[in-house]
Amino acid sequence: MKQTLLACITVVVLFFSACTDRNVHYQYAALDQNLSLEDENIEALSRAFLEYWDAVSRHDFNLSYRYELPYIRFLKPFEEYKAESNVLLKHFHVTMKSYECEDNGCRVVEVTREFRVGKKRRLFRSKWIRLDGKWYHKYDFSLFPTAY
Repeated sequence: MKQTLLACITVVVLFFSACTDRNVHYQYAALDQNLSLEDENIEALSRAFLEYWDAVSRHDFNLSYRYELPYIRFLKPFEEYKAESNVLLKHFHVTMKSYECEDNGCRVVEVTREFRVGKKRRLFRSKWIRLDGKWYHKYDFSLFPTAY
């Protein structure tokens, strides 16, 4: 009972601190200092981005899986997602540099990914879609083999 109460209090405190402070610290994900968060919709996107990529870098696939689009979670069982994601390097750092939005979709256009082994940097894009007010990561997934 005590553990459940303590866990609930912790979740509530973390939720409200994340909602009110742009400078919430994530160990492996960050926002570029020059990034403009023009409205609460973009702030929500940035929070989702930070939490998702920090979880992926820590290999917390229980958390990152919750950010995948509902149809992906339907098509790809958690164990399969975890097995595919587990091959990713652990403890890399991701920085959100810019984004573009239209309708309910946003594309984080420029993201740098820095590996712990040296300072190797890689640019990539991270796609996000907003459904019913919540941001979801668009997992790269194909139903068909790549040979077709």
